[in-house]
Amino acid sequence: MSTNEMPNEAGPGRARYRSKPSIRRRIAEKIRAEKRTLRGQLVLSIWIGLAGIFVPLNIIDGIHDVNVSAQRTEASLSFSGSFVYLRVKKWRKEIRTLLETLALSGSVRNMNEKETKALFEKTNALFPYRSLRLWDDNGDLVAGTHIDKEIDKGWALLHSNYIQSRAGRPSYDIYGRCLSGNPCYVESIPVYAEKTREDSKRPNTPIGVMSISIDLADTGKDSELTGAYDMVARILSGGEARKSDHSPWKTPISLQNKDYDGMEILIVSKEGYVIFPTSGINDYISLQSPKEIAKGPWGPLVKAGLKATKEGDFNEIKIEGKDFFAYTRIIDSDWNLVAISDKNSSYHYVYDQISEQIIYQLITLIGLTFVAIIISRKAAQPILLAATVVREFSRGNFEARISTVRTDEIGQLLKDINQTGSNLRELLISKIKHAATDEQIKTAKSIQKSFIVDTLPTTRKIELVGSFDPAYEIGADWYDALDLGEVTYMIIADVCDKGIASALFMSVFRSLIRYSLLDKKNEVGAEGVQLTLKKVVAQVNDYMAANHGESAMFATLFLGAYSSETEELSYVCAGHEIPAIIRSKGVIEKLKPTGPAIGIFTNTEYSANTINMSANEILFMYTDGLVDARSPSNASWGIDRLYKVLEDIEPKEITAKELMSRVSSEVKHHRQDADQFDDLTLLVMKINKTD
Repeated sequence: MSTNEMPNEAGPGRARYRSKPSIRRRIAEKIRAEKRTLRGQLVLSIWIGLAGIFVPLNIIDGIHDVNVSAQRTEASLSFSGSFVYLRVKKWRKEIRTLLETLALSGSVRNMNEKETKALFEKTNALFPYRSLRLWDDNGDLVAGTHIDKEIDKGWALLHSNYIQSRAGRPSYDIYGRCLSGNPCYVESIPVYAEKTREDSKRPNTPIGVMSISIDLADTGKDSELTGAYDMVARILSGGEARKSDHSPWKTPISLQNKDYDGMEILIVSKEGYVIFPTSGINDYISLQSPKEIAKGPWGPLVKAGLKATKEGDFNEIKIEGKDFFAYTRIIDSDWNLVAISDKNSSYHYVYDQISEQIIYQLITLIGLTFVAIIISRKAAQPILLAATVVREFSRGNFEARISTVRTDEIGQLLKDINQTGSNLRELLISKIKHAATDEQIKTAKSIQKSFIVDTLPTTRKIELVGSFDPAYEIGADWYDALDLGEVTYMIIADVCDKGIASALFMSVFRSLIRYSLLDKKNEVGAEGVQLTLKKVVAQVNDYMAANHGESAMFATLFLGAYSSETEELSYVCAGHEIPAIIRSKGVIEKLKPTGPAIGIFTNTEYSANTINMSANEILFMYTDGLVDARSPSNASWGIDRLYKVLEDIEPKEITAKELMSRVSSEVKHHRQDADQFDDLTLLVMKINKTD
């Protein structure tokens, strides 16, 4: 630069420098003036107020988040573990139910190889991971699935589950090498021949064993828990999608692959086998022997799982120099659950949350500042206009509108008010349109109510009471009773699912049962009560299975017949909750199942049992809505609580109505304000002393 180009002291640059103090003074004066306006006061109050909240809040939250991270992980692992725990228990129950249902079929009870094989093939289409086996009392295989090699004669005689079930006891076990060549879970029950009139007094000895075998590596798929890892990961992530690159739970822990970040859930058997039900990355470990697993990286977790308690424990475990949180809990006498998470993943969100919180606070502060500036300008006029239109709405004039061209927040408010008027008008029109549908539902409810008998047949000897409490407006449970001479019939039943479709099937089932009983009224004396009950149930089952089988609707049923003359109760229990007889205080006798649910298979044979029932004894019947009643914490009332109530009853000193009221009261106390889980139906019969 030349000398001529250099600025002198009196040049423009110098003038600009001298003007800075005057600019600062003008800004300061403007700020002081702004403080005197409503807008300035509002903005300043927002900044001071929010700063006084955000600064200490961020300090407290920062300290708190670090401390609460472990607690959050414990709660998340507990919740996720409990989810798997409940699903595994339900899965075990489903397996037992399937076994019991198949074992009651005529083809199995007759050891018919061809028919049993056909039945197994149909069942396998629904449960492809379950290998079905039917063994005779010599240990020979009658029929089975998933068998691609010859089985040595007497193979079953070497296994404890066959031996126990052959002795009449249900059994389950884990074997290191099954017919598939892999470790598997096996559950079995005894199979009994159908009784005839001639052998009814002989001891009921099993004629064979029915079993289900599932490879340990397939248990996650069979229980439908495989793939649940995504859901569990979201729970641990506080709702963040697992596939996010920022999520620490995007992949399961795989210790054998040196992948220590994430989460995993495993189930440990008492023998030391493991199952990974929610993911497939570690299924290879399920194929190892307990000794191999104990020596590997999963050994410490298996050891911790074997020390689990019923209440559940939360501990810290170190594996290969890495720190993990572990939640353990007993599932049953043979299975324990372990849910683990690494510490780094658990602490991942602490600092991210603090950073995000500060950003959100700054955005909130800036947004509130602009909102305050806008609202302070002529806010009163549109608000008063809005209030006028709202008053018109309250008078029923939903056509009132506000004319506005504003596009700011106030304008949006005015548009929302206009939209509210339109919505209210559409709602009114919708209500009018749906009045007919609502009336039809009301009529359907009234018709269903007429199916439930108000007055049950009660004599000096028999006291019958019942109650029906549907989960929805229209239920699928029902009870009924008929007094046909010396025999009093009682029915309690439950159609699968809930709602209008189930209620429609309920009406069909109910009508068929009642009609069939009335139709065979004159045959009882000639054929006997047992044969009448079997014919009625078989007839209704064949009709429903043949004509409505494609709808996949079925019903569980208890049909009882009490003869006042012989003081005997004959009954058929078709897949229903098992009723109980209260003989005396603390003496409860459970009835026995006699066949599967109605409407599943045609030509199903049902048996009928007969049992003595004397004066001052009570028969208690119910649907599954009783034991499945849920508390606010989603805990079932359960069969144990029911039997605890029944065992405290002295039948001589209580009426059937009083017993029903006591049970209902206990269930309501358990439910509190929780939504009703299922239809709840009770039927109670007491035999009174007439002397």
